[in-house]
Formats: sequence, structure tokens, C-alpha cells
Amino acid sequence: MMYQEVEIQTIKPHSAKQELIMKAFQYKQVNEIFVACGTKFGKSIAASTALTNGIFSDAGGTWRWIAPIYRQAKIGMDYFKGIVPPAPHSDLVESKMLMKFDHLDSRLEFWHTQKPVDLEGAAVKGQVGDEAAKMPYDAYISANTTTTFTQGLSMWISTPWGKNWFFKKFKEAQERMAWSLKNNKIPDMIAIHAPTVANPLVSPKVIQLAKMRLSERMFRQYYLAEFLDDGSVFINFRKCVRGSELDFGDASIQRWFADKSEYDKNGVIDRDVVIGVDWAKHKDYTVIFVIDPMCNPRRVVGFMRFQGIKYTDQIKELYLICKMYRNVGMILHDKTGVGVAIDDMLSPIPFPFEGVTFTNALKSELVNNLGMSFEKETIEIPNWQELLKELDAFEVVVNKLGTTIYNAPEGLHDDIVMSLCLALRAASEYAGDFEIRYLEDLNQENLMPMDKYYLDLIEDDFER
Repeated sequence: MMYQEVEIQTIKPHSAKQELIMKAFQYKQVNEIFVACGTKFGKSIAASTALTNGIFSDAGGTWRWIAPIYRQAKIGMDYFKGIVPPAPHSDLVESKMLMKFDHLDSRLEFWHTQKPVDLEGAAVKGQVGDEAAKMPYDAYISANTTTTFTQGLSMWISTPWGKNWFFKKFKEAQERMAWSLKNNKIPDMIAIHAPTVANPLVSPKVIQLAKMRLSERMFRQYYLAEFLDDGSVFINFRKCVRGSELDFGDASIQRWFADKSEYDKNGVIDRDVVIGVDWAKHKDYTVIFVIDPMCNPRRVVGFMRFQGIKYTDQIKELYLICKMYRNVGMILHDKTGVGVAIDDMLSPIPFPFEGVTFTNALKSELVNNLGMSFEKETIEIPNWQELLKELDAFEVVVNKLGTTIYNAPEGLHDDIVMSLCLALRAASEYAGDFEIRYLEDLNQENLMPMDKYYLDLIEDDFER
């Protein structure tokens, strides 16, 4: 097959720092580059451009793009679709996460680090690790074994995420650069600090707005690209953990109640509580958190987590939990995906409830409220690994408009976090508004016939 000579059209770098990244694979004496970026600096497009330049200027061999999880690796593949010339100069095999350049005798592989040992093996001519700070150290070690023979360059590029291995390597590269400069030598490691303000295309108004909306530490991490002691959105939460580790094994329904053996003479737990609910049906989980707002600090006294149950049965589970306690001051639930239908199904329940629709502004407020509770240690949480993992992974993402969005990383869940946020909001707003409302005190004659029928079904189900 005859190949026509083509010119690769890449974006013009917006700054000297971005140009430095784009030319990374031209620095033959350098073994590793570590780039600490602020959000919206343009790190991924710069790194993909650099790798493309490397492939087409140095024919032959295997090249790699590495991301923390599979879905992020696919996003990386999408960058290259818009950069490399089309067939016959490239051949994309999406099922194998592979781009082939037969006329160059080269291939570009897309990997994730969920199984670090899989990165070992073939000799790699050059590679980029995107969002490197979120990768395990084992992935860094395994990936670097592939460039030992080729002496190829590895570029690790990321927004800072605490003082982990990426931070240590970044500092090591800074020290090697300083030593090389002092001794008039070419460094074998390079560290590049690229805060958001280094991108002149980002409006100063966007940065100022982010500074107003984010906590100081989050702004320093995501916009100034500073390494903080803990890179998570939630810090200090491990100091708020109480009790031994909970183990549910392979149970499809996970439930825990701190006082389940402390019933009073009426058969209920002697506590006033509030409840937060994040509903789901198929892909995500429904999570229910129970908080005692009268404790100091406020205490999580129960939770339940399940998946794939129809909504009517989910409401029965919620009702059963409410019946366990002396009084439920408020059920605050997320009706974002389901809408008023959930409110309609909850209407026969003899407990106060309020549905909220998540907006970015509300979510930000709820997350910041939980974060402040952890920082000030005004909340106690159980030693539940699923909860701790979600708190640790929760992150801030900045979209194309510069809006900050709080959520779980790609491929993970935030149902537990958001349910806890709702329960804490209920504890803050409704702790002083308790009204004792037992089922037997209700005048059921005031209920609509459908409500009475639905409530009777729930009662029959639990008494059976």
C-alpha cells in the first residue's frame, strides 16, 4: 500500500509551559517528566499531542497511554482520534484499545492501572500516565519496567492529589534539575509546575469565581496545582470513625444499626433521629443514613444499602427503619432522578419528609457542609470501608464552562456520600423541630382511600 505523506495538525500551544510538554518526546536525554497541573491548564491535550509527535517523528515500536481506570483510558483514545491522521495512516481497533500505524511499524496502546501487574511485559518506546496522582505506586513501578531496555521517556501528568508517590517523584525531579543546573549537566528528570493561571485562555473571572466558591485548600490544589497533605475533598474524616470495622461479606443488602439491641418498653430505640435517602434502582445503590442530631458530636446510628429493588419495596424498607426509633424528625431524600413520583409514594408514610432536587449549587453546599463537619470533628461515622472509600475518592471536576462539579470519579459511586450529606443537612435544619408522631396517633379517616390502602399493605407486609 502506498502512503501519502501527511502533515499532522496539532493545536498551537497557549504558553511556553504547554509547548514544553508538547515537545516532551524530543528530549532524548530525559528519562522521566512529572507535570503538576491546575485544572483547565490543558494537560491531556498537551500530553496526547506530545505522544503523537513522538510516534510520528520516531518510527517503530510500542507506545502507551495510561489512565487510572478503563473509562478514562477510552477518553484518552478519543483525544487521539482527533489528532492522528485517519486511515490508511492509522487503524483504530477499539475492542483491543489499540491504534496501529503500519507504515511506521508502530502501535499505540491504551491501558488502565486497575491491575498494575498487567502493565509489565513488552518493551515500550514512550508512554504518558494521565491523572498519575490517582494511580497506585505499583502501577508506576510496573510501567517503568517496560522502558528499561528502550530507555524511553515516561511522562507522568496530573492534578496533585495529596502527598503520595507522585508528589515525592515531582520533588525528586525538582532536586535533580537543581543539581544538574548547578553542575552544568542535562537533567534526566524534569518537573513542570503548571497552575491554571499559566493558561492565558482561562478567564481571570472564572478563576476568581472558583476562588469564591471553593474552600481555600481545594482552590490551592485544583487551580494553583499545590500539593496538600491530603488531596481529598474530605479531609480528617478518618479521625471521625468510631467502632470496629464492619464486615458484610457478600451480602446483597448491607444494614447496620448501632442500638438494635437497646429497645425500650414500646419496642423502639429510644432516640430522636433524622434520615437521608439517596434513591436508585438499577445501576447505582439506594443508601439510607440515620443520624442522631442531639448527640455532640452528631452520630451516625444506622445505615442501609441495597441495589435492584423496586421503589415500593424500597419505601417499605425505609418505613421499617423509621419504625425502629422513638421519633423521626425528618426524612430528607433525593428526588432528582425520579421526581414527584417518589413524593407520591411516600405520602402515606406517617413521618415528615422532604424531597430535594440536586443542582450543582446545592450539591456543592451539601458537600462543603459535610467537609466542615469532618474538619471540625462534629460528626461520628461507622468504620465501614465502602463509606471510607467513597469519601476518599470523591473529587472536584471543572467542566468546559469553568463550573466546579462535585462527584465520584468515573466508574465509581457517590450514593453513600450523598445520602450522608442529606442526613447531615436534615440534622442541621430539623434537629429542633421534633414532633412525636406515632402511627396509632394518626387519624386515618383523614387519609385518602389510596393512601389508606397503601399504608395497610405496608403494615401487613411487616407484620407477616
